[in-house]
Amino acid sequence: MNEANKVVSIWREVTDDLLDYSPHEKSNDIRTIMTHQLLSERRFFAQFVGTEEPEVDHLLPENQSPKVQDYIDKYLEQVRLRLPQLACADQAWWLSEMPFFDLTRQRIWIFWRRVLHTAYHRTQVQIYLRLSG
Repeated sequence: MNEANKVVSIWREVTDDLLDYSPHEKSNDIRTIMTHQLLSERRFFAQFVGTEEPEVDHLLPENQSPKVQDYIDKYLEQVRLRLPQLACADQAWWLSEMPFFDLTRQRIWIFWRRVLHTAYHRTQVQIYLRLSG
């Protein structure tokens, strides 16, 4: 939950007018990063960690022009569903082997790999905020 709190704290600094900001034409904009975070985290936890996740068509904000708060609400909704599943898991569950792309890894390793990936995207948005002024 600590990493999720950090993500939300950075996302709260994004103003709605910055959602389409990108520091370079070949870089994703902030909206794309937030969308990627919602979709990829759900896929990652469902496929590799084995938690029950919401259906894909319920992951993204439903508004035609979503605001930052809409992305935050969807992100927190996913985290709140996932947290009890992770909290009640025992040692055997965490140490069990799961498929990870073309490898097999322990769930705990896969979980920490996701935390690092989330931290990367959190930092990416933070850098975009600094570059935007």
